[in-house]
Amino acid sequence: MHVGMFYSRAAHWLGYGAAAWAVGCATAAAAEPATTLQRQVNQAVDLAYEEPLRGLATLRALDASPGRPAEQHRIIQAGIGLIAADHAMADDAAAAVDALERLSKEVGPLAHADALLVRADLEMEMGDTIQGSRDIVAAIGGYAPYCDAAMAADRLRCNDFDWFYANMFAGVTLDSAATRGTAGMYLQTAGAIAHRADRPDLEARAAIYSAQVAQEENNLEMSDRLLQRADVLATRSRDASAQEFVKMFIGFVRQDRNDLAGAQAQLEAAMAIASGAGHARRMVELAAFMSQLDMRQGRPERALQRIQRAMPQVEHGHLEGLKQQLVTNQVLALLQMHGVEEGRRVLRSLLDTLDARSTAADRGEIIGKLGNALAAAGDEDGAMKLFQREQQSLFAGRNKQFERTMLDRQAELGARQQAERRAELRRWAALGACVVALLLAATAAVSWMRLRNRRLARANDALRDQSERDPLTGLLNRDGLLRGLRERGRLDEFAGTLLLIDIDHFKNINDTLGHAGGDAVLREAAARLQACVREGDLVVRWGGEELVVAILSSPFDGDALVDRILHSLAASPIAFQQRTVSVSASIGYASFPLDGDAAPMTFDEALAVADAGMYYAKRNGRRAAVRIARLPRELLVDLGGLPAAVERGASRGSIELRVRRPATRDSAFAAAGLPAAALPS
Repeated sequence: MHVGMFYSRAAHWLGYGAAAWAVGCATAAAAEPATTLQRQVNQAVDLAYEEPLRGLATLRALDASPGRPAEQHRIIQAGIGLIAADHAMADDAAAAVDALERLSKEVGPLAHADALLVRADLEMEMGDTIQGSRDIVAAIGGYAPYCDAAMAADRLRCNDFDWFYANMFAGVTLDSAATRGTAGMYLQTAGAIAHRADRPDLEARAAIYSAQVAQEENNLEMSDRLLQRADVLATRSRDASAQEFVKMFIGFVRQDRNDLAGAQAQLEAAMAIASGAGHARRMVELAAFMSQLDMRQGRPERALQRIQRAMPQVEHGHLEGLKQQLVTNQVLALLQMHGVEEGRRVLRSLLDTLDARSTAADRGEIIGKLGNALAAAGDEDGAMKLFQREQQSLFAGRNKQFERTMLDRQAELGARQQAERRAELRRWAALGACVVALLLAATAAVSWMRLRNRRLARANDALRDQSERDPLTGLLNRDGLLRGLRERGRLDEFAGTLLLIDIDHFKNINDTLGHAGGDAVLREAAARLQACVREGDLVVRWGGEELVVAILSSPFDGDALVDRILHSLAASPIAFQQRTVSVSASIGYASFPLDGDAAPMTFDEALAVADAGMYYAKRNGRRAAVRIARLPRELLVDLGGLPAAVERGASRGSIELRVRRPATRDSAFAAAGLPAAALPS
């Protein structure tokens, strides 16, 4: 799973789970009052997951109480900052960071560590993963002298909630190939903190993230053990939020492993728990993720139904981000159903909303997804416009107001804390930072251009694939086959095995079952044919009821392949609307170059040879495959007259044919009614 996707799944839930922390948090200023206050703050943060504005109001009312010591204001401001950061309230989070930095003059480094924690949370929420990772590691460094058992000199001032949250946060944000070992260390620390506090709900969260790290390392056995442990811990905790979180995350793991049925079952279980607990926000999140799973399973109608049920729940509260996610999925589902016009209508409304978002990275990612969907639906012009808009959003992301504000405040803090004698060094460092920033900007610009080009390439590939596919059977069409042969250099000199297959008595099938029944027979026949060949072989609907198979590897046992095809088609009748029809085919095939003839043939000549074999099979009882093994080259002068020439040559013995039929009880092949020259050699 990509790190960015992993973080986007985890960010809110990390805060929600850690917010439930209720362990006593003694402080040097006033132990019991601070413990009670910390519990009140945690309850407000817990409440804020569903109602962020109410949670903020609760904490601000606490902060307004007169006579509070600075240490208690620190606890409250940290809670305010985490609520604001978790919900992308940049101004409120920045104000909390300012307040904590001011408090650091009175209460010391812990307030600065709190500020770094809030800052990292918001930076990750706003898409700045690099600076967010740096700040969370710095926050852990600030907490360690008070909380790390190996080095703590003043353990009474440690807030175990902050210590747990910071280690969990670091484990999530550092889950990349270069830092995965470090991420595992932080997650183990978080699990140990929860275990010592006898909090199986939080220990379950640490285990679930550790399972993700193991999966990224391709250690699936360890990942499964950790997932199982997390499930047991969540059940033991009897905490609904932990249980639904674990089920949900196991569902994501199953989806990443392409176990879509298993993912569906886990997400449904999580939805049932959230519904029973009245967790409205979690239910909306689950609806959004499950609608994506519906579309991946090819069920856009079900996705739309799920979205429509969830949409009324996002009309109240601070759920704008979830609303945009639902609307994005709605557009994708409409486009998947080929409702381009309806999809465009909803898309216009969504783009207006996205323009108001401050998270350029999120905006760019959403627009990119919609562009790909438009391209897949056949709207190439619309896709190109969206890709251009995506590029603008990504470039705009380098100038976010919050990032400039945070950098300014970091400079101000450095000026207060550093001695005058280091001013010159600071100026050189700032100059170096500017150079690095310019280099990063240039690198980012190149990356974004590459991203745009990759998206355009994918869109073009999708459009080309759609134009070269038969919409009824999903097989390649003529254009798709010819392009494949051209790319492999096989149009002018065809080498390999070629089959031309014609469904017997197809007009009678249409007359009996109607055209819808004929379509159903063609789809099933195509599916059976596809199951008989290997990955990479070219299977084509050539036209009407004619199908082509091109095998470009050599040598190849074409006889074994036609045996499988004949048997597969004849094995069982095809059902349509409570009726069944038996299906057979006439097949002409040959392997090129032909026996005794090393001279190359063009694809058109090879197809004419296969067509002559198919014509011979139809003229002599159908339900058979006829291989042309040897053919006088002079007959290729008149390709249109080749079927009749093969018929004449077979009767005279001048053309070598080999005939195969579906296996019967008494013999592998029956050639009754065919001329002696046509019997297998």
